[in-house]
Amino acid sequence: MTNAPLYSKIVIIDDSELQLFLAQTLISKHSVSKSSLAFVTASGALEYLHSIERAPEEHPDLILLDISMPDMDGFQFLDAFVSMSGILKDKCPIAMLTASMNTKDVERALSYRPVKGYFLKPIDVKTTLEQLTGLHQVLSSPILSNRGYIA
Repeated sequence: MTNAPLYSKIVIIDDSELQLFLAQTLISKHSVSKSSLAFVTASGALEYLHSIERAPEEHPDLILLDISMPDMDGFQFLDAFVSMSGILKDKCPIAMLTASMNTKDVERALSYRPVKGYFLKPIDVKTTLEQLTGLHQVLSSPILSNRGYIA
């Protein structure tokens, strides 16, 4: 990807430091986003999001979220995220980046309004780039932006 970055800031939440490294490397190397922040705990990411809630210029324009994490799983994060006050919860889309192929997990994740994508791990450069580009196209379309993107 040699064009301008698709995103300004991506937040990645995953308990696997290897997955965080792979995601950040892909995002940086292929200029997917101007910046990315990685959190090994969902609670740490939530603290960060609360700290910038009243600063729209600091909001990420995408969150990549794992489901299975020890301290707070992805669904607990989503419950806390949608209960936040302010515009962050309404303006920041979330894409699940998970190893779970469980149909119930997919349905449950997509039932949350901010969740706009469901991508499967392991991270593969070509596939993940296509998914992030496809999601960006969906989010940029006034007709499609309220729908999810599953890849």
